[in-house]
Amino acid sequence: MLVGKCEVMNDSLNDKRWREVVRLLAASSSARGNADVHSQCTSSIQHRRLQAPIRDSTRVEVQERISSTSIVISLADATSGRYSDEIWHLRMARRKGVCSLSGEPFLSGAAIYRRNMRLGKLATAEHAILATTIARLEVAQPVLTAPDG
Repeated sequence: MLVGKCEVMNDSLNDKRWREVVRLLAASSSARGNADVHSQCTSSIQHRRLQAPIRDSTRVEVQERISSTSIVISLADATSGRYSDEIWHLRMARRKGVCSLSGEPFLSGAAIYRRNMRLGKLATAEHAILATTIARLEVAQPVLTAPDG
């Protein structure tokens, strides 16, 4: 039983979040609202994917270079597990992406290291490391990290 005075919500961040939760819950109780909530959630998820690079939840370690075109990496991701001793090969990027080690964006045609996709699609399939990042590591230069947005 609720007894006492009712406090008016102000415009604090927590109040705005609470209002958004209540609005989404109220909208989900109607058929039309369900479609609206679904489209809002979908666009929100897509927006977060664009804003947060892959590397945000991933830890990548370059273990060694085994040839002029191959490296051995270890990759750990909180959502997909740990992959140790993966051999990645130098290749040309087929589409734009983000370097999993430095956070630098790259375009189609950039020299990158990536796992052999013919071995099956694992969680590491979307990850790539720019060849320029590996070159900087080999001469003990700092790996550039994209600023957090």
